[in-house]
Amino acid sequence: MLCVMKRVVVIDDDYISSELVRELLCGRDCLIEIENNGYFGIENIRNNPNPTVVILDLNLPGVDGFEVFTELRKLNSKLPIIAYTAISDMKMIDRCTEMGFDDILIKPITPSSFEKVISIHLQ
Repeated sequence: MLCVMKRVVVIDDDYISSELVRELLCGRDCLIEIENNGYFGIENIRNNPNPTVVILDLNLPGVDGFEVFTELRKLNSKLPIIAYTAISDMKMIDRCTEMGFDDILIKPITPSSFEKVISIHLQ
């Protein structure tokens, strides 16, 4: 049986949040790529457009997560993208839903909330 490694791209300018995701994915046979701003995230996907899933912070410097989302959808309309944000008001959640994010993780994440979301996208 062939084992295919899953590729997870995390786009987040917060080192601690990115490392937490890396730690929570440990042991899952995942290649984890972390980009610390939206421009690098877009370039990553442009150069290799088929990750298994993208975990995208919405509050990024320069180009925000919503702009990054729009660009990533142009590159790969079927790419699973999870919003990763500390802002949990209903307006933000509604905007994510309307734009077509595949899921939302609210910071600070817990191992159980992360597992519940990520397990759907790593099948």
